[in-house]
Amino acid sequence: MSVIFDSHYPNYTYLYGVLLSMILGTIPQQDTFQRITSAKNADVAVKSTLLGGVVYLIITLIPIFIVVAATKMQFDSSGKMPEDFNLYIADFVLKHVPKFVQVFFFSALFAAILSTASGTLLATSIVLSRNVFGEIFPKESNLLVVRMTLVAVTLFVCLFALFSTSSIHTLVEDSGK
Repeated sequence: MSVIFDSHYPNYTYLYGVLLSMILGTIPQQDTFQRITSAKNADVAVKSTLLGGVVYLIITLIPIFIVVAATKMQFDSSGKMPEDFNLYIADFVLKHVPKFVQVFFFSALFAAILSTASGTLLATSIVLSRNVFGEIFPKESNLLVVRMTLVAVTLFVCLFALFSTSSIHTLVEDSGK
């Protein structure tokens, strides 16, 4: 069986790949494990994990639906695909969405960026404090070592960002390498 794509309609294979990576990529999240391990019994753990998965799926589908709709709208109006998808949702929201929805969208985007940044800083600090500084300073309080490491990592990241010539997009892209 072969799949034939219509040359007049955009190929959404890339978007389906992003959808699958977002869905499957959230499986080993900390909150999923917390939901399982903190439940009062196995039945509650199963139900809360399944409910969490459904909520993840719904929330993941919202930006993908926006991109698919925006791409279809642009393709129908101009006959060509957008060249750069990096700022595509933000550009679409600025041009085609009412102001009050823009406030919610950019507030949610800002909250997601801050949440990701704080989680990254905390995870890095804990790994460093437990695996590196915990061995160097075994007699110190664990909380003190974690807090000192958090401050040091935050200062290092801020200095790195201030003196970097790269854009924020490039910094985030390179952080996964």
